[in-house]
Amino acid sequence: MSFYKNIYDSYIGSLSKGFGQKQITEEEYNNILSIIRAAPTAPDGYTYMLRADTLEWELVENSPEPEPPVDDEVDDAEALSILLGGVGE
Repeated sequence: MSFYKNIYDSYIGSLSKGFGQKQITEEEYNNILSIIRAAPTAPDGYTYMLRADTLEWELVENSPEPEPPVDDEVDDAEALSILLGGVGE
């Protein structure tokens, strides 16, 4: 069985067996897995991410949620005009 760590932007994003990005030993796999299982709890608005180079947790601020799209409502007359391709304007 092959063991892998999958790295995204300098952080370990996941571990995998069978296929992945960077092959590691079973011992390293089990070590990283134990670190992940003991992950600290981040405060609201933050996430802990595991650095690939040091295997230390780094507190990272979450990205702000995107603004919901503006709901541009169309009245019945405008909707009919759009459906008819502008006929009757």
